[in-house]
Amino acid sequence: MRLSNVKNAIQAMLIHNYNLGDTANKQDYLIPYMNGGVGIGKTSVVYQLLSDELIVKSVKKMFPDFKGDELGLINFSLAQYDPSEIAGWLVASKDGETMKRLRPSFMPLDGYGIIFVDEVAQATLMSMNILGQLVDERRLGEHYLPKGWMVVSAGNRLSDRAGSNKLPSQLRDRFTYLDVEANTDDVLEYYAKNGVDHRINSWLKFDDQFIHKFDASQDNNSTPRSIERAGVILGLKLDNLTLRGCLDGQIGAVASASLMAHIKLHDKLPDFDKIISDPMNTAVPEDRGVLYALCGSLGVKMTKDNADPILQYIQRIPEQEFMAFMLKDAISRNKTLVQSPAVRQVLGSKGSLKDLLL
Repeated sequence: MRLSNVKNAIQAMLIHNYNLGDTANKQDYLIPYMNGGVGIGKTSVVYQLLSDELIVKSVKKMFPDFKGDELGLINFSLAQYDPSEIAGWLVASKDGETMKRLRPSFMPLDGYGIIFVDEVAQATLMSMNILGQLVDERRLGEHYLPKGWMVVSAGNRLSDRAGSNKLPSQLRDRFTYLDVEANTDDVLEYYAKNGVDHRINSWLKFDDQFIHKFDASQDNNSTPRSIERAGVILGLKLDNLTLRGCLDGQIGAVASASLMAHIKLHDKLPDFDKIISDPMNTAVPEDRGVLYALCGSLGVKMTKDNADPILQYIQRIPEQEFMAFMLKDAISRNKTLVQSPAVRQVLGSKGSLKDLLL
């Protein structure tokens, strides 16, 4: 499933869970488990759902005392805890004759939010078995999960060789498995919304083979997570030799070489001021790599004031995929662009463009 589909599925499950109310049986809860490659964006899905309007609305409906606009988050990496920490430390009771378990540090007493249990597949079998009680019964021993908290889980695939183990059958049966796959459009939309360097987006749109190229035998791989960090590195304004070395160490030598080659294409872009002042006569590049670099650059520079000449210029490219890429990137970065008359006119006059934007 695409990340966007996984996000929609978990959104629906959380709304369902919150709407169950006090009379719910344990089998009524749906517990999503994202099963996907290293660095593919599973954690980012959870962070996006914390402020999801529909989920927050459901919480407020069921719990009138919740006044916030964002749910709380407990990011709990199962593999980093000992089984005794997960179950709660055993200590002597006051009577000196019995034992009791303390409440685990990640178990909330009140409030509303998501417990994100990550790295499930990297945990020990004993830890997984203890987790099963939380997933199935919403408790660990005598400590119950408050009604306002829901569980979402994730782990890496066995094929990634990331120290993953096969989940025991009883735990697998309690999860709703969601297999996550990298999708270029989903990743680029996330990057644009979060202000990642536009050169990353135009590079991946031109050469999407690097969107998730993971090899467990290599120290560095190109994944959505590592590529996002590569965008941060681009902003350091390093000289080319130093930049290449840093990118090698972040996304691997092959992906780094491809990205550096794409960055050099920006030297061939037409002057931005000429595009704005004379959109109908400024030369349009023919090389596809340069065109994607151009669209990425124009998308990040587009405002409501200059949208008209930019769109006049970009419409001179016969293939609509370039305008679609530029508009989707620009609108994701700046939602106010949909109020531009020029943008509205283009979207209204080109019905097929709307399909490309979706």
